[in-house]
Formats: sequence, C-alpha cells, structure tokens
Amino acid sequence: MTYGSQREAEGWWRSVYFTLTDNALRNGKRPVADIEVVYQHESDAPVELVADTATGSQIVAKGWGRYPSWQVLRAHLTDAQFSALPVTPLGKDRAAETCDLRFNACTTDGRIRSVRIHMPDASEPADWSRFLGAQECASQSGWLVKPDGSDSVTLTVSNRALVPWKGIARLEIAAANGRTLSHSEQPVAVAANGTTPIVTKRLCSSRR
Repeated sequence: MTYGSQREAEGWWRSVYFTLTDNALRNGKRPVADIEVVYQHESDAPVELVADTATGSQIVAKGWGRYPSWQVLRAHLTDAQFSALPVTPLGKDRAAETCDLRFNACTTDGRIRSVRIHMPDASEPADWSRFLGAQECASQSGWLVKPDGSDSVTLTVSNRALVPWKGIARLEIAAANGRTLSHSEQPVAVAANGTTPIVTKRLCSSRR
C-alpha cells in the first residue's frame, strides 16, 4: 500500500487511516492490544502511530524514516478504545479523528506492507500485568508517608480482563534513589472489568 500522494491540508503529514470492523473489538471492549506496522519511508523524517484510546486520540508509537529497507513500528496499548470518536487532544493534522488508527509519515510518500493487531486473551490472561493497573492514589492528609505511619493511602486498582483477579497487592513508596520508604501488603480481589479501592490504614516505615 502506498500512502501520501499529496500533503495534508494542515501540516506536512502523509497519512493512512484505519477503522476496525469487528464490533467485538471496538468501543473499549478489548483495551489491551499490540499493534505492529511494517512500513517503508525513505525520507529522513519522523513517522508515528496514533490510536483512539480511552483518553482520546494519542500518539502511541514513534519512529523514523531514512532507510530504504522495511522497518517495524510497535505499540502496546492498555487503554484502546477504537470508537472512531471526533474528540481528540491532538491537532486535526495528525489525530486519529473519526477513525481508530492513523499512521503518519512526514514530508514524502511511502509504503505500508502490513498492519497487525493482536489482542491478548482477556478471558484467560497469560500476563496479568497487561490487564491490571493503578488508576488513582490518594491519602487523607495529602501526604503519602508520615513518620508515625498514622495516615492511610487509598489506591484504586482496575482490572481490564473478562475474569476476576485475586492476589496479594503490595503498595511500596520509594525515594528517588530507590530506597523503600514504606510498604503495605494485603489480599485483593478485583471483579472482571471492574475497579477496587485498596485502603492501607497504616503504612510500615522502612528505615535503613
């Protein structure tokens, strides 16, 4: 596939637009996705992949041209939306507006050999780290750590899988040099496609 043929009305991007047709994969139903684009762009200029995510149209991978050989651009998403929404924080000259994916290349035309989208099995995750995430962390006083450990911290955990998750959660707060300042562990259960607040009523101080 050859892309480009003329400069975009706004800016210097040559673009290819993609929209998924399988509704089972769209509208946030499968947020964990791996995308691979094999492209050829001989101009000494940038390329980028833009995707429709839960927070709008976002740049999810960047690359460069310059070489006549085929190159690979990869993106690993945990918040894919694929709703082809017109809302975007990016400018119209580069956003995935009213489409699910947009491949942008600067200054010259080029070629795309393949676009592959792999969505890990959400009903039996092999790698739970792709499906579990922290959404928000807050404390009653505004401090994460107090010397006497009297404050509590609430961490909201989300599960993007189609099955519930149970395990042990460890909340660890570390200094910039990597030294652990405090920690807390407790059992946690998160429903499928749900969120659970983890409240640590007392963080244990770690003194070294």
